[in-house]
Parts: sequence; C-alpha cells; structure tokens
Amino acid sequence: MRTGWNLLPSEDNNPAVFSASYFPCTAYMAMLSEYASATVDGMEHFVKQSHRNRTYILSANGILPLTVPVTRESREKIPACEVRICYKTPWQRNHIRAISSAYGKSPYFYHYFPEIENILTTRHELLIDLCVETMQFLVFKLGLKTVLTRNDVFNPCVELDYRREFSKRDMFSKYRMKKYFQCFSDRFGFQSNPSALDLLFNMGPESMDYLCFE
Repeated sequence: MRTGWNLLPSEDNNPAVFSASYFPCTAYMAMLSEYASATVDGMEHFVKQSHRNRTYILSANGILPLTVPVTRESREKIPACEVRICYKTPWQRNHIRAISSAYGKSPYFYHYFPEIENILTTRHELLIDLCVETMQFLVFKLGLKTVLTRNDVFNPCVELDYRREFSKRDMFSKYRMKKYFQCFSDRFGFQSNPSALDLLFNMGPESMDYLCFE
C-alpha cells in the first residue's frame, strides 16, 4: 500500500488541509480526491466526539457509530498528533464484529475485510497513526491519486481548509452523495455519507464512479 505520511512536508505552497479521520465518510474522500496532494493536520486541537475518532456504518438496525476511545488526558486541548488510544475496552473486537455483521453479505466483503481486520488488530499507540492508516487504505482501494502529507506547525489561516467540515450535526444532511446500492436499502432507503467503507464493500472497483456529489 502506498504511504505518503511519514512526516513528509507538503511540496504544495497552498495545499488543501484536512483533519485526520477514522475510516472517513464518502464526502471526505470525494473532497480529498480533487487534490493531487493534501495535508493532514496533526497540530490542530483534537475535537472530541467527531469524525477524528468516530465513523458511521450502516447496520441492520440503521446508522451505527463506531468510536475509538482515547485516554483521559487526550480529552483536553492537545494537538491531534498527541492523542493516545485507550485499550481498557475491547473496542477493536467490537468494531471488527460490527463491520463483519453489517457487511458480511455485501458483494466485496471478502475482498477487503482481511486488510481492514489487520488494521484494526494492530495496536496503534496514537490515534492519528490509526486514522492515517485507515485513510491510506481508502485512498488506495478507492483508486485516488492523492498523496497525503502532514504539517508540523499549526496554521489557523488556510485557503483550502476542510478541518471544520463533517460535524456530527450535519454529517448526513449536508452532503448529498451520488446513490449506489447499499445493504439494507430495502429498510432504510439510501443513506448518504456513511463511512467510505460502505461504498467500497458494496461497489468494489466501481466505487470511484460513485465518489461524487449529486
């Protein structure tokens, strides 16, 4: 798998800047796909209960949040690159089971799940390392050409700034994505903007054709 992280500074003088995200939503990946390179901000203040440590999948009971717990000291205002994952609960096993239950019958489940399981069973110390690995996985599997780099200094004034996108309040209402086949659509209809895992499991190699807005 291609890795563009590795503490590399961006060579672009005006790069798009994104927050790190745990198995990002389809809108995040669609925006990311518009750039040859993008900077992942490791120096922004960590925002609790956000896409930085939470993703949403579609289960038999509807939208299901999957949250990576962080240590107590990581809940304060510290740089995202310093946030540590808490392993006091079996969240890795729970996420693996939830993804397997939700997508076990999807067309491309067995094609992608082993790598996802490997990512989740790896014991990452820092949240940002886990997030970037999930982002790199989706970049590669969806067929994006975007190279991810990182910054070492926080910059509050950025022209192409996506760090405030994807809030919980408007995660599913603001971003209307192109429709594709989804498991459980017979129960809930099309659900726009879950984790891009949903698109990948259902559409496989054709995912890039649906990674766009209506």
